[in-house]
Amino acid sequence: MTFDYDLVIIGDSPAAVTAAITAAQLKARIALVQTSAHPPNPPFNKIFIPLAPPFERGVGGDFWGGETSAQNPQILTNYLATTVGEEYSPPVLASMGIDVIYGSGEFRPKPQLAFEVGNRLVRSRRYLLTPHHIPAIPPIEGLTNTTYYTHHSIHTISYQKQPKSLIIIGSDPLGIQWAQILAGIGTRVTLITASPHILPQEDPEVAQLLQAQLQADGIRLLTNTKVTQVKQIENNKWVQAGNQAIDADEIFLATGYQPDIQNLNLERVGVEIAPNISINAKLQTVNPRIYVCGELLGKSPQLHIANYEAKIAVKNALFWPLFKCDYRPIPSVIFTNPQLARIGLTETEARGRYGDDILVLQQYFKSLILAQLRDETTGFCKIITRRGGDILGVHIIGPDARELINTLALAMGRGLKVQHIASLTPIIPSLSEIIPKTAEIWHKHRRRRWHNFLEAFFNWRRG
Repeated sequence: MTFDYDLVIIGDSPAAVTAAITAAQLKARIALVQTSAHPPNPPFNKIFIPLAPPFERGVGGDFWGGETSAQNPQILTNYLATTVGEEYSPPVLASMGIDVIYGSGEFRPKPQLAFEVGNRLVRSRRYLLTPHHIPAIPPIEGLTNTTYYTHHSIHTISYQKQPKSLIIIGSDPLGIQWAQILAGIGTRVTLITASPHILPQEDPEVAQLLQAQLQADGIRLLTNTKVTQVKQIENNKWVQAGNQAIDADEIFLATGYQPDIQNLNLERVGVEIAPNISINAKLQTVNPRIYVCGELLGKSPQLHIANYEAKIAVKNALFWPLFKCDYRPIPSVIFTNPQLARIGLTETEARGRYGDDILVLQQYFKSLILAQLRDETTGFCKIITRRGGDILGVHIIGPDARELINTLALAMGRGLKVQHIASLTPIIPSLSEIIPKTAEIWHKHRRRRWHNFLEAFFNWRRG
């Protein structure tokens, strides 16, 4: 059996380009199949806009293009697409030996497994799926007859057509980010979630602090509330939330994502897609010649995680399926204010797995000089360890959490223990002080029994 390629990568996502470049550097013959002739730029509007300085300062006025026009979402998106996106352009990819094929396609099982694009059958030893995600649309009565925003369109809101009121249905991370952004520029925001609190996948204490911050920002929160009906009456939208009818100018669906894979004919080649694609730790599907990675796995789309998966999948597809994904030391972040970053287990998960053999170490940002000087004292660092010092999880909510988490991610990836982190000597003043300050609490827990013994000993000796 002859093959045209060693690996065919199918998808428009940024992870597709990462996979193609990784494979090309390994001297494999690669084809990248994309539905669009435009470079697959990262979703800049989703990743970078929440980092705009006015948002971090809690000031919304400049966000839409005040003194610094680059803060306008569309301007920022276009700028990054034309600069950073150049490395993804077809000429650059072609210069690396990557064959870029444009067009929609589907798998063909006979006479041998191939991917058909137009009238061309592309044959390869292995295939890697890296499609974009699309918003998950919940089955709410009346929604099909109502206009609404999704993750793909919310960034098009401009200052000129800023809604006076907005209802957000769902509380996924991007929805919470935009709730704060729009509330910061004067939109009355109501966020409705069926969960007992926002971000149920996060550490409960972290989620509760962020929920309190949203309420302090003027965002109305309805938890444990299910949306059953939506109507559009003239220019107003009405939402039936529990026993309440709420009206607003606009609706934003923040109910998660689903992979855009319906037209790939995967069932014909033995890959079931409902309710989710079944894969192993090596990112193989039931059909061992087809791999998946990135946003297809159903996680919240984060570019660094998708790129990590792409590199694992490429090595397994080109050589032997030996490499497994280990998500424990890989951080994730939510660009709220304050920022939320985490790695590993939550406190609830750790207690369920290890029982009493865990210690929870926690230090607040208000204990740092720099946090006080910057008036950014909201938040804390929580490190969850076993009593021997093995780090199980880290949760940081506070200023620059996305930067601070990387030190602890490296420590977890290298198998360092919390006592090693406690020995760090950070610059003073700095926000990084929070890391060793939190880790040092481990020594206090370890010394507690010894101190109790010494106290009892001296009390006895004194008579």
